[in-house]
Amino acid sequence: MTKAEDKKSFPDKEYIVHIEDATRTIKMTYGLLQRLTSMIFDLTQLANLSLDSTLTRNLINECLDERDDFGDRKNPKKDFTLQLSLEEGEALSTWIMEHLMSFFISQLEAQKKAVEQLTPFLKTAEEEDQLKLPLDNKTEQSM
Repeated sequence: MTKAEDKKSFPDKEYIVHIEDATRTIKMTYGLLQRLTSMIFDLTQLANLSLDSTLTRNLINECLDERDDFGDRKNPKKDFTLQLSLEEGEALSTWIMEHLMSFFISQLEAQKKAVEQLTPFLKTAEEEDQLKLPLDNKTEQSM
């Protein structure tokens, strides 16, 4: 079994953001990453993230909002991007995009590895299936 520490590294797990006169630390957790990935419907959105202001705003707001005991956003209508400087907003969206890209790449690599491991078994199963003799009509009807 592979440990989480053995896997390919992601960008920095924590990001310090300056909002107006305050400093906050955002921690990229598995749960937060899952919430962010659920907003991505097409991988081309990642490549065009800087051009999609609505998606960028939603991703940033998801990261910056506080959470209740159930993990839900406390201020779902609040737009935190209005409090960020241009430079801070761009840097934060880049950090988010790097995490999303790393996640999707690692998932694709894991799927590729799984397919490579299954391919010999699938070929063997296919060959064995081709060697089976067809059932006679009486046996097929009784099934």
